[in-house]
Amino acid sequence: MHPSDAVVAPEDEWRKVTARGRFLPDHRVIVQGRMDAGGGSTHVVSPFVVEEIFDDDDNPTPPIILINRGPLDEDSASDADDLSTASIPAPPPGTVEITAHLRQAEQASRYAPARSESGSVVVSAIDPVQLSDATGLALAPFYLQLTADQPGALGELPLPSGESSSPHFSYGVQWLALAAAAPLALGALARSDVRRERDPLTQRI
Repeated sequence: MHPSDAVVAPEDEWRKVTARGRFLPDHRVIVQGRMDAGGGSTHVVSPFVVEEIFDDDDNPTPPIILINRGPLDEDSASDADDLSTASIPAPPPGTVEITAHLRQAEQASRYAPARSESGSVVVSAIDPVQLSDATGLALAPFYLQLTADQPGALGELPLPSGESSSPHFSYGVQWLALAAAAPLALGALARSDVRRERDPLTQRI
């Protein structure tokens, strides 16, 4: 399964993953109105091309995954209302390896369309479907939340209560790419769960 087709199961959200590739600095996304532990904030999201996995004939097109790089600092966030003057750090150039948390896609409200402003796409949710339309990129249907010490990170985002960031949770983004070949493919699990919930016969078992 190509990551562009992968579905993240609820039990896999917040897992640590690693990926090697490059950021696309010309496609900058500003996510406003985020609610972090310290209150409202503005996050910066950058598309990331995963290069190393898909250099074979079976998967000729590398996947592009949205990376939540974290919140802007207070000074930059206060300027983010006027993106023409905001100081928003660019992601690092070249090939980098990142560690991040796997996140399920959010769903944008139909009343909050994406808008273009000063070279950025401004949204209120990290919705790959909405952002594919806004950027013209074929984005994977999930995103990654960068940890604070990684290339391109802007600030630390708290983990939900009960989640662990210890190394035994780590695995590669390759796992998503190979999911279709595994008996417990993510997409199949998600579709199976939906069918079970909707099938009254199944619910009575």
